[in-house]
Amino acid sequence: MDRRSFIEYGFRSVLGHLLKESEKVLEPLKERPFVRPPGAQMEALFLSLCTRCDACTMACPHEAISVHYGTGEAIDGTPAMVNLREHPCLLCEGTPCITACPTEALLPVKSINQIKVGTAVLDRLTCTAYRGSKCTLCYEVCPLPEQAIKLVEGLPLVQGEDCTGCGICQKHCPENPEAITVFPT
Repeated sequence: MDRRSFIEYGFRSVLGHLLKESEKVLEPLKERPFVRPPGAQMEALFLSLCTRCDACTMACPHEAISVHYGTGEAIDGTPAMVNLREHPCLLCEGTPCITACPTEALLPVKSINQIKVGTAVLDRLTCTAYRGSKCTLCYEVCPLPEQAIKLVEGLPLVQGEDCTGCGICQKHCPENPEAITVFPT
């Protein structure tokens, strides 16, 4: 085996291992295929406090929040953001969804930086930018550029701790299926 083949083999081995490890990390996030509205408490507490009144759903001016049905479980009838590709959270001024909540299922936030409905995960294998084409659309549409998404050597890099999970990047991704997806936190 020549040097180049050896390096390529090592790189492929490490990449394969990293992909397997990332799947282990992402698997629990895939269990719930939707995110909760801004300000939502931790899931168990949210489910105990939410009265299923639909006030947050009706208050959302962009139809990002809908009522979740179809599982036959305790989550039926609760507010969720199911289709961020079509209806992302636009991080409205004054967060009308939170204001409309009659219980503390949705807690007030001081600024959009404090909203955490999920975390965007970038699939570098399908991302146009990582495949050699110039694309920074997710960065350009992000409401928190240089915080939630940074450009490193022209490539988008999600900053998980600062990402709100709003889904605006997911909506505007030109890939089909999208190369950036929001997972619940």
